[in-house]
Amino acid sequence: MTRGEIKRRIRMYYPESPGTQGWDDPFALDSLIKDAANEVARLTDCYEDIRYLDIVADTQVYCSPDTYRPVAVFAKDSSDNWQRLKVMRSHDDNFDQFRFDSASDPCSHVGFRGGNQLLLAPVPSVTRSAGLMIEGYCQPGEYWVYSSGGVAQAATDNDECPLPVWAHDAVVYHALTKRAEIAREYPAAETFRRQYRTHLGDVEAKAGLYMARSAKDYTVRKY
Repeated sequence: MTRGEIKRRIRMYYPESPGTQGWDDPFALDSLIKDAANEVARLTDCYEDIRYLDIVADTQVYCSPDTYRPVAVFAKDSSDNWQRLKVMRSHDDNFDQFRFDSASDPCSHVGFRGGNQLLLAPVPSVTRSAGLMIEGYCQPGEYWVYSSGGVAQAATDNDECPLPVWAHDAVVYHALTKRAEIAREYPAAETFRRQYRTHLGDVEAKAGLYMARSAKDYTVRKY
């Protein structure tokens, strides 16, 4: 479903009442949908995607937006080829021999810290636009559509929800639950919450079956 189709489903199941708290805000529904998609993604690991970051010379620590568990990191070399970085634990003593080595291009190792924080080793010696590619489990965040170069596109109602199609109903019912809570219509909120939990369970089951959600994703290789 697109963002606009999700809005129509929500308004159909729970019509607006002018003057109700929170409903006069033209961006309130967009915020609820964004939060719903983010929560469904985080709770079920149903969404894997790529984010790009600029490499900045002499900068070692980076933060990947909307990525809560990175799995693989690639750095672009001087020939515009992607090189997979070797993953190590940032607090491992063996990581220090690369972390404090002389600056290089490209770097050879990466350490994960604090969820979406990346430590490149050795520190990059050059600045390169969109020179870092991060693959991992993400939440959709503020933007649902990106260009081929990884540039976020302005949000519109025509944007397709990036979660798998079997996760869209969970997004709808999460937003319905929050909307009913805002209106203080708690019986309706509880009804929507039961539906949300049912759909969320379906998403989690399918994510475990179809996605790469297994122990191997948590394994850190040592080099």
